[in-house]
Amino acid sequence: MLAIGEDGWCLGVQHLPSPNIDQRPPDSSIDLLVIHNISLPAGEFGGSEISDLFCNQLDTNAHPSFADLAGLRVSSHFLIRRDGSIIQYASCDARAWHAGVSQFNVRSRCNDFAIGIELEGSDFVPFTAPQYQQLSALTHALCAHYPISAVRGHQHIAPTRKSDPGPFFDWPHYQQTSPAHLNFPQLMKTPYELGNQNQTTQWQECIAFYEALAQQHPQVLHFAEIGTSDAGYPIHAGIVSRDGVFAREQIQQAQRPIFFNNNGIHPGEPEGIDACMAIVRDFCEQPALLQKLGQTIYLFIAIYNVDGANNRNNSSRVNQVGPESFGFRGNSLHLDLNRDFLKCDSRAAQCFNQFFSSWQPDVMVDTHTSNGADYPYTMTLIPTQPDKLGGELGQFLRANMLPAIYDEMAKRGWETCPYVNPIEITPEQGLVDFLETPRFSTGYAALHHCIGFMPETHMLKPYADRYAAMRALIETVLEFSINNAAQIQALRQQAKQATRTSWPVAWQLAKEQPATFHFKGYRAVYQASVLGNYQRLAYDKNQPWQADIALHTHFEPAHQVPAAQAYVVPQQWQAVIERLQMNGVQLSRIPFDKTVQAEVYRVQHSKARSGPYEGHMFFDEVELSSRIEEVQLKSGDYWLDLKQANARYAVESLEPMAHDSFFRWGLFNSVLEKKETYSDYIFEDHAQELLASEAPLREKFAAWKKANPALLSEQTAVLDFIFTHCERYREPEWQRYPVWRIV
Repeated sequence: MLAIGEDGWCLGVQHLPSPNIDQRPPDSSIDLLVIHNISLPAGEFGGSEISDLFCNQLDTNAHPSFADLAGLRVSSHFLIRRDGSIIQYASCDARAWHAGVSQFNVRSRCNDFAIGIELEGSDFVPFTAPQYQQLSALTHALCAHYPISAVRGHQHIAPTRKSDPGPFFDWPHYQQTSPAHLNFPQLMKTPYELGNQNQTTQWQECIAFYEALAQQHPQVLHFAEIGTSDAGYPIHAGIVSRDGVFAREQIQQAQRPIFFNNNGIHPGEPEGIDACMAIVRDFCEQPALLQKLGQTIYLFIAIYNVDGANNRNNSSRVNQVGPESFGFRGNSLHLDLNRDFLKCDSRAAQCFNQFFSSWQPDVMVDTHTSNGADYPYTMTLIPTQPDKLGGELGQFLRANMLPAIYDEMAKRGWETCPYVNPIEITPEQGLVDFLETPRFSTGYAALHHCIGFMPETHMLKPYADRYAAMRALIETVLEFSINNAAQIQALRQQAKQATRTSWPVAWQLAKEQPATFHFKGYRAVYQASVLGNYQRLAYDKNQPWQADIALHTHFEPAHQVPAAQAYVVPQQWQAVIERLQMNGVQLSRIPFDKTVQAEVYRVQHSKARSGPYEGHMFFDEVELSSRIEEVQLKSGDYWLDLKQANARYAVESLEPMAHDSFFRWGLFNSVLEKKETYSDYIFEDHAQELLASEAPLREKFAAWKKANPALLSEQTAVLDFIFTHCERYREPEWQRYPVWRIV
């Protein structure tokens, strides 16, 4: 049993007096313990170098890193080595030189009133059981002799300079084995944890929380701005690393796995915001948890839709139970950011595209809350559609990853169901996979061969349950991603390097026999509405049911295009070029004017929706023709070779028939507008001349008249047909898609 003698020296340990001490100020109370870590050389243990440093005997030529220590005069009261042995360098009554510029509460110069204890170790490795045992024993001995009232790490009293004892020091364990009266560093609690479990954090609180956490744990968490929202708010992201490496280039060069957690795209669905804060905090404050992260990087966006988060209310979520107040779905442009990943109208989406494509995460979880049918499940799940993800990566998601996630969630007490997307009105008739096209986060992730998940908690469950289920889901997917990182990375690389003869760009539900899923639901009932003369749907919780229902999980290509060698994007289409560049697509400039043979699309038919959709008149119907033409390339136009890792993004954004192509979103609308027109009283006579001189026009007009007899009484319809189909007044760029395929 350790004990402190009257002279301040501990009995039963090695004494090695250091000259680097002096007297404490008169009447100073010794009431603080400061815990440090040290290793010399860094990360190496067992030698005499620490004692040599404290006793001014270190050979600074013995190791290159020692050069900076020349002339340094420091000491500590105690050192606890990896095997638990203790060396004391100064009487506890004396002032050792261990804390430097420091402050505890309102008092500065902590050396005046503190006892320093060094643990042989570093910020990057766990400490040993003998060290914790001896630290506990020494703490009890010191508290029995001095009026010690508090314990802090060097990181707490000098947060801008120091990070020790570091993320692998187990504060909860140390506190459990120490005298009960001691004041320990308070583990940070999130606003959710401090509230009534029906409240979610506000944006300012969230950012302040992460900034404070990063300041306290700089070797674990890096937190910074990555861009600006449309309303001018900063967008923040964080990086959690087990070994303090945060540089993206260094991480990617080492081929480290990257797990990405996006939160707050719909700030009225805030479970992920609160859950991510707690997960990151636990990485910072629980060494064993951080150790499990291994080489994986935990990358996160704290709140993506910052504009919506600051548009706080308690009324916009019509069908949702809690929290008490929350953000709004739309951003400051009134855009739904989970429809903006491909078209990128918002500055937020442009920031996200650049961030995501530069980091190239292996797995993504984008957190949401669901609206729809009523059922017992708190958590439902939308994965990247496996067939659309494609290849062995898609097979791995379907056969390995999804079953493991569902199994683990059930073990955690949160039985999870595929997203409740009924094939008819209610779940009894079966469910169908949600086809998440690239406008959505997981569909966008698939363009970069990233496995994506949109967990959807059920809006009618208490917020505390939704929070807990969301945290369990993030942790479950993270754990699987860590344990299977090598295989996921290999399959992603394989997908990026695959040689293709064709590209699927649109998908449809396969007509094969569906699978089954054992679904638990509430009976759907219809009853007379009191508001009008109709039958309304309700779910009766007094009639729970279970049954195997159809689950349609397979999709097949609805449209494929032959693989091209390259695309040419004329330089004037800057909005398109910028979006390609945001996503890491490699483009080269054509050095001089030249003529080439290329496949050119002509738009034969396009029909937009009857009303605006996310700021656009989206084209649901598109029909094309194509032919090989001679096209003139200008110096400065862009050549896009498809032999590159980001080819899929290029194909599915540039091919007009793709689900969410730039064309469908209207980025090329100007080519659909004929720029010249006619005066009918003049063109009426000229039209006859055109029909007489152009045989193809005569044939087309005859077929049109036969197909549209009712339109023959409308002068505008007749003259428009002749004007738009004649060769004489043809505008070459009209209805010609201005991106060309080199085949």
